[in-house]
Amino acid sequence: MSNSLIPENQFNSNPGKGVAFTIASALGTALMFIASKFILRYGDAIFLGGMAILFAGTTQLVWLVNKEGFRWLRYISNRGWLYTLLFTFSSVLAFGSFMLSLTMLNASSVGFLSRASTVVIIILGIGFLKERFNFIEALAALILLYGVYFVKGCIVLELSPGFWWALVSAATFGIVEVIAKIAVKHVQPYRLNVIRNNVMGMLLIVWAIVNGDQNWNLGWIWFGVAFMGFIGPLFARMTFLYALKNLEVTKVTLIGQIQPVFILILSLFILSERPCKEELIGGGLILVGCLGLVLFRNVKINNFSICRRKS
Repeated sequence: MSNSLIPENQFNSNPGKGVAFTIASALGTALMFIASKFILRYGDAIFLGGMAILFAGTTQLVWLVNKEGFRWLRYISNRGWLYTLLFTFSSVLAFGSFMLSLTMLNASSVGFLSRASTVVIIILGIGFLKERFNFIEALAALILLYGVYFVKGCIVLELSPGFWWALVSAATFGIVEVIAKIAVKHVQPYRLNVIRNNVMGMLLIVWAIVNGDQNWNLGWIWFGVAFMGFIGPLFARMTFLYALKNLEVTKVTLIGQIQPVFILILSLFILSERPCKEELIGGGLILVGCLGLVLFRNVKINNFSICRRKS
């Protein structure tokens, strides 16, 4: 018997909404990339990121308490709390490394490198869902990894800290997406997000304070921090969770590959960051690899077949 408080038939029930939520999430995340790149010039990345997330969490909490009081906490099962905590603490590592990478690389490079999270999703599919690569998937994975290597050629310092932080962020976000897909079967997305944002925001702020990196005198920059919180942790993350509720995680991953395109366009017109040749080629390879990994998940080619567990 399922321990979920939400009937299973409510999930993957509206693919049209799932597609719309995914595109909205990709655009919101791209806007947060650009806003973060500008705002982080004026303070510590972890501190400002934590404040932005806490702003989103506090806003959501006020709305939720006004709507349901504090009884909403009782609506989450024990298993729901387990996945909520896993989702929250893995998000801390993912977002922290993401913010650090943004201070070291241009926005479009971080955006392209973040697509490597698709590899993590496939690996988790093999390890936990008993799926296997077919020949085309294996080829697509190699193309994607080569694309990541190609983007590295556009960075001034080879194997720079920014490059590695971006990869850590991508890998962790891949794990977060898989956990989130499971979590939304046990916790309503808006409840999941309010817990994630408040706990994560406070932990990041404490992290910055312990390291002595806090700066409370930011003046008008606080408006930028509030915008980051609204467009990223609140809007983009909520639409992402609702996309997972209405659509399979692999399809959300596929459609979400449009995010680097948004980032590239916004970086060009807002930040005047022109992508170099390596970025364009590497980004294209990453997108091709990601598309191949997702589009050919269920293809059977001669003796190369996916070993799937029976549903």
